Amino acid sequence: MLFFLLLFLSGLWVQPAQVGGPLATIMYYSPSGAAVQALLSSVFGAAAPLTALVTMVVYALIFTFIATRYFR
Repeated sequence: MLFFLLLFLSGLWVQPAQVGGPLATIMYYSPSGAAVQALLSSVFGAAAPLTALVTMVVYALIFTFIATRYFR
């Protein structure tokens, strides 16, 4: 179920511009949404947005902390 939620938040089914409002903001700052933003901008020859990179780093730090805390 989490997999499908992350696919939705990445913009696989509906683009954030079509959704609008607070859901679009959530889509941009989800882990998969930030990764899609970075990949799309690099594919089209632009630099990855700083917000997408910072978002991915923050999620990586959070999940690293969770993994080291609960999976020892």
